[in-house]
Amino acid sequence: MAHYAVSRRGGEVELVVIWQDSSGRYVEPLTRASVEHLDILREIGICLEGLSESLWTSYADESLDVDEAAAGVDDMLIAPEWPQGGYIAAYLDPVHEHTARLARAVAACPLPSVADAVRAEIDREFDALARATLGDFGGRAGQATWRNRADASPTQVAAAHEVLRRHAEGAESIDGLSYLEPAAACSALVSWCVAAAEVYGELSGRAAADAGRAAADVANLDTNTIDGVLHGVLAEERRPVDVVADLLPALDGRKLFGSLVFGYFALWELIEQQAQTSPVGAPVVGGLPLTHPRGADWAGLDRDTDEYLQAWHQAVEAELGRRVAGRVRDST
Repeated sequence: MAHYAVSRRGGEVELVVIWQDSSGRYVEPLTRASVEHLDILREIGICLEGLSESLWTSYADESLDVDEAAAGVDDMLIAPEWPQGGYIAAYLDPVHEHTARLARAVAACPLPSVADAVRAEIDREFDALARATLGDFGGRAGQATWRNRADASPTQVAAAHEVLRRHAEGAESIDGLSYLEPAAACSALVSWCVAAAEVYGELSGRAAADAGRAAADVANLDTNTIDGVLHGVLAEERRPVDVVADLLPALDGRKLFGSLVFGYFALWELIEQQAQTSPVGAPVVGGLPLTHPRGADWAGLDRDTDEYLQAWHQAVEAELGRRVAGRVRDST
């Protein structure tokens, strides 16, 4: 949601909007007026904030029809509702109620520039909501990354898988996940955690479902989340998106995301430890020979050198990346 504040400098006051995405907070000026309009700008800011909060809440619980809501807000701004017989209508729907209050506040302001700024600001919020609904979280639509929307966007899930695939290839970090919808990032992370657990089972001869507890031995890992998602996918044969959707009503999306990221790295550390035994002859993982990262012949290299060990570690990581990515590809 967007926040609004009024700053005072000398004989002028300025209404600003403050919004946040996964990378930080942004402040943008909306309109200015002389200091005698301080109270009305403050009231407009309060109403805009209430409207923004109610709209993004409706977005999160998937009850928002963006076009319908935009038309309703526009109609109420055109024809504000005033008290009749000492009474004024109140709405149970928070979008309608905040809009009604905003319409009266704007109408009470004698400055056309303020009304124009409010309409332009509302248009920007609705544009952000519309783009977020379509899975585009650029610009102000990035506010959606702070919302617990259980229904993950397929476009965002695909983008999250691409970030994780490139990480598995050693091409980039997973930082790009933080710019995506939490439900989508979490759904993709569950798929990759399950794949890493299956590779652990393949290398160790143990059940893949045991990977969470085994990972706790190599990292300070709270296994509740990882054990839960592994059980949901491996034992109950549920889709990762469904497992995540069931967790989100009780857990904040960003907290779940943080737990899954930690679990993901713990599982990677686990399978790397499982795979990196002392090489004898041509290095192998799970019975398969490894390809030297620079195409060299292992037999002709001195195993007692740092160069050999570095190449060995790189080859192991590349092979594990291929195996985990292959299992994700086969399951999605």
